Parts: sequence; C-alpha cells; structure tokens
Amino acid sequence: FFETCFQWKQWYQRRVRVASQFLTRRLHGFLRALSTTLSYNPDLTPHQLDKLRKDHHLVDVRQAQELIDDGKIDGAQHVPLGELAAQLHALPTKNTVFICRGGVRSLAAIQMALEAGFEEPKHLQGGMMAWNNAFNHKDT
Repeated sequence: FFETCFQWKQWYQRRVRVASQFLTRRLHGFLRALSTTLSYNPDLTPHQLDKLRKDHHLVDVRQAQELIDDGKIDGAQHVPLGELAAQLHALPTKNTVFICRGGVRSLAAIQMALEAGFEEPKHLQGGMMAWNNAFNHKDT
C-alpha cells in the first residue's frame, strides 16, 4: 500500500512539474513583453542581487517544495505567488526584490506589486537557477 502511495505521489509530482513548465514557457513571452513596457529595468543579475540583498527586502514566490529542491537565499521571505496578493500590504513598498525558480513568476509578482503601489520592484533575472549557477551551490 505504501509503495503504491509513494508511486502515486511521484507520478503526481512529475505531472505538476510538467504542467508548471508548460505554463511557464507559455507565460514567459507575455511577461517578458510586460517587463519591456516598464520605465525602469527590473532585472538584477545574481551578482547584483548579492551586493544589494542586505539593503533590500527579498520575497521568494516559489512553492515550499521548490525551496527544498532548489535551495533558498538567506533572509528571503517566503510568500508563494498564489498568496502574494493577500500579503502585499505587509511588505515594504520600496527596495523589494522578488525571486522564483526561473524568473517568470517573479515578473508576475512585479506586476502585482506595481498595481499595489510599489516603487520600482525588482526581480532576480533567471531566478534560483541563475543564482545556483552563479554561485555553484544550493543554499546560502
């Protein structure tokens, strides 16, 4: 019984990941076009973020399992994207940087933050994949 449950869980997690990757690819072009309409550059490279992170509020919009799978940046507040709209009022409206796995959901978070009156929110371009590649580690 437990082996069947474990297999089902693995199957389900794979399906969720495949669906997420599909949606991410579909939304990436749209969100990238959205970011080009901004009057400022919201993109931070991993090295830029590393220099600025002590002076900025980092918000990680990934799911909890992704924090385990891909690591996290020390000091980042975890607020899944699906809960962000309800939590925006509790976040600082200046010097906010959004983080996700690949940089797409963080662009959606920027749009939500702008609509809520945030001043020039930024995001980690390439997300945690870029961070991990730049620093060759999973956790900081």
